[in-house]
Amino acid sequence: MHFKKLMVVGALLAASGRGQSSFTVSSVKPNPSGKGGGEPVFSTAHGTLTIRNLPLDGIIAAAYGVALYQISGPQWLRQERFDIVGKTDDPTAGEGEMRRLLQGLLAERFRLTLHRENRQLPAYVLTIANNGPKLEAAADDGADLSFKKANKTGGKNIVADRLTMPQFAEILSHRLSHPVQDKTGLSGAYRVRLEWAAEDKTTKPGKPDKAKPATDSPSIFTALKDQMGLRLDRHKVQVEFLVIDHVDRVPLAN
Repeated sequence: MHFKKLMVVGALLAASGRGQSSFTVSSVKPNPSGKGGGEPVFSTAHGTLTIRNLPLDGIIAAAYGVALYQISGPQWLRQERFDIVGKTDDPTAGEGEMRRLLQGLLAERFRLTLHRENRQLPAYVLTIANNGPKLEAAADDGADLSFKKANKTGGKNIVADRLTMPQFAEILSHRLSHPVQDKTGLSGAYRVRLEWAAEDKTTKPGKPDKAKPATDSPSIFTALKDQMGLRLDRHKVQVEFLVIDHVDRVPLAN
């Protein structure tokens, strides 16, 4: 899946009001294999949406174009995994159209209902460090990150051949489990090679000095400055949450 498309899903959904109202053919099946059951997949091609081994909170987040931390619902959403296939009559249907249809499928098969509300969260602002950016322009044929890597939580590196700064900020938000706003003012796409130390506990916004690296490698804050010429600063923002009002743990049968 092209990560760039994931970042503009809101605009795509707004532009996809026309088209069919539901998938022509759909299949929803529990996937009991868990995290070890293969790489999670979210892809669209030739009028077909394919989801494999994704937890339900991840499927909902992908359908609505939000991060996992923006989903508020029961704990089991993170545990129950599913395989979903949806087919349309239009082989040229775009990703935005497929996501709109996925929203309808979730409402139909899981009886999903939700509402939106704003909450104030600790966040980060991504800016240019005092000595300026240390960035290499991406090649024109650079590949986007896979869905799994782009949406990974935790970890200790980000390696990509082609990322814009808004995309990079979004990936950082997944790694840190907090919103990250791009305020670098940098346009274009860049080759990213960022490595930092895994930490003993979740990093708290504004308290990088209290984060304890598990090795002698730098914290993510130091790594950003030294390796990319960027910095993260504490901030608080209003973030829209999707609050789950109802969802069935067992979907309606195919």
